[in-house]
Amino acid sequence: MGSGDTFEMYAIPKFNLPRLVLLDIDQRVYWEGDPGLEVGIPWRPGMQSYLDEPLRELIERRKLKDLKRWLAAWQEKGGPALASGDLDTALPYLKKSLELPGRVVPMVGDAQRWLRALENALEHVDVTAEILDERGAVAAIPVLADWARKLDLPIDRTTMGKLRRFYADEAFRDWSKAEKAVKAASKGWKPGKEEAALDKLREALRPLSGEFAEGLRSELDGAAAAGDLAFAKLLIDEAERRPAIWLVYHFAGG
Repeated sequence: MGSGDTFEMYAIPKFNLPRLVLLDIDQRVYWEGDPGLEVGIPWRPGMQSYLDEPLRELIERRKLKDLKRWLAAWQEKGGPALASGDLDTALPYLKKSLELPGRVVPMVGDAQRWLRALENALEHVDVTAEILDERGAVAAIPVLADWARKLDLPIDRTTMGKLRRFYADEAFRDWSKAEKAVKAASKGWKPGKEEAALDKLREALRPLSGEFAEGLRSELDGAAAAGDLAFAKLLIDEAERRPAIWLVYHFAGG
């Protein structure tokens, strides 16, 4: 009949030639078969084939149009915003990720896991606060409380009252002192006076404790040793967001 072992091996009698294979985003075959073309009739734009319907189904099932838009927006806006501790900007993209196929798209999955980890941290915020205390990062508790409101998971008054005991912690008070020193350095950061402002800030941070004050001081010392005033200024400019950034990278996102 004009067919042999190779035809049988590749199932040509079943699928015919030409033969199309439609892959899902998980790389599995979603549809395979004869596109329905006819001999002697050239394909023209607008002509339907047997591929059209499974392709439409796949686009709808995987929400591929939404996924394409989300990936572009996340890379341009959502991801950088989250990395800088700006939850206001990142949150709509994080919520949208829950509607998309996170199991097979790593970037979507990462966003989903981060949001769920944050929700879990807020659901057990009393335990979360204890962990922050152990890490010298209690100054991040107000950030968590603010994020809770933004996620419509506000901390009740009783729990908030319990959390305020951490505000008496030395690391919490020292970060408040550090923020004041940073603001003074920022005001004094003028042409020709940058090194003096940097040295004064480093000296003010020297006796302070806690994850954020100590971390900032260490990075500023490194910038001073390298003579990198541009990096030092960057550290100063983002210092107020330091607790939020720390939560993004070391805690809330797992």
